[in-house]
Amino acid sequence: MIVYKKTKKVNMRRVKKNILIYNTVMFSFLKKKPQDEQVHLVCLVTSYAVTAAVVKVFTRQESVQEPILLFSCESIIPIRDGFDYRANASLTYESIKHVLNKCRAFNPVYDKLYCSIGEPWTTSMTRTAHLEKREAFSLTQKVIDDLVTRESKLFEQEVARTYAGSEEVGLLQVSRPLIDANGYRIANPMNALVASVDVHSTFSLVSLGFIDGIMGVFVDVFHRTDVQFTSFDLAKSALLKDYDHGTVVEMGGDTISVVIKQGGVPTLFAAIPEGLHRFEIALMQLFEVSQKKIPQVLSFVGDENIIEHERERYYHRIVRAYTEISPAIAMRAIDIKKHVQQLPEPVVVIGHPEWVDVLKVLIEKDLGSPVIIPRHDLFRDQVIISHQAHTVTNSLLLAVLHAIRYEK
Repeated sequence: MIVYKKTKKVNMRRVKKNILIYNTVMFSFLKKKPQDEQVHLVCLVTSYAVTAAVVKVFTRQESVQEPILLFSCESIIPIRDGFDYRANASLTYESIKHVLNKCRAFNPVYDKLYCSIGEPWTTSMTRTAHLEKREAFSLTQKVIDDLVTRESKLFEQEVARTYAGSEEVGLLQVSRPLIDANGYRIANPMNALVASVDVHSTFSLVSLGFIDGIMGVFVDVFHRTDVQFTSFDLAKSALLKDYDHGTVVEMGGDTISVVIKQGGVPTLFAAIPEGLHRFEIALMQLFEVSQKKIPQVLSFVGDENIIEHERERYYHRIVRAYTEISPAIAMRAIDIKKHVQQLPEPVVVIGHPEWVDVLKVLIEKDLGSPVIIPRHDLFRDQVIISHQAHTVTNSLLLAVLHAIRYEK
């Protein structure tokens, strides 16, 4: 996890100028708040939207209280024709600033700031470090840590060669290692005597220039640089924590990302270079509406107050618009199946609820597998949602739970 302390693009003079005001507000805030409670801000950045949540966390060791999602907000990233890195990054920064200002208006001070970054700004890969000896050796935590460190250095060297001369990238986050000792999955090293060990770790990369841009926004809004960055790819993998095999499909704006898990390990992170923005453009043309009106158009399909043949007419137009991205999804599914033969089930689809509900049947046809759309009640025993949290998506809940639990 990147904990960003200082960046060349951050105006540190401006930070110091506001530090006295910040400390005064923080002191008054902490006086009113119980010591075993903290308030965190979690921001999720994807290619379709930027969402943010204000979360109350109970830090007492013996506490079994679930975190409470107090407030949430969202900013849909405006459509651009084609993916232009700088233009899309600029629009994303504006959306980040919009949601951060709303969160600051709801609550001015936070104990921790998190930012979860997803496609297309990140790329991830799972690598396996293998160690085998003729004589049994003691499997300690140090052995595991050394293997992860060795693999991390090798990975960074490969990345440096691959991206030489292009946008500088860095390691965003490394997953907790999955350990196979003598071919069997174990939870902890426990100093056991083993002949061989495989350590599986997922590494997520991010553009350092993009991180700099986000940091500039956090400094403008909160006058702080202690933002903890996490990978949304790792958060998505957690959806399959109870399964040895499975697939997660995220419907993004510029890309549709796929995570495949086999044998208890995320083995493939793939991106389809088409997304909902292309679909939105087609809908805007067919229905002659603006981007902001698209949710209303999608809602007509399930509106029982509209007569049936009108609902069918709307749905046929939506299907027609979907043909703009359908070939890319179907072709990418074929490419993936060359590696895994069949998409491992369950196939879980996440994204903006207005989209995934309407597109479920169409996505199933292209992927060739039945899909599951997780509902909020999937998280009912893990987080409490306040009535002031109006724009809560499953993606945001995943990012919140991943950020809070990663440190534990």
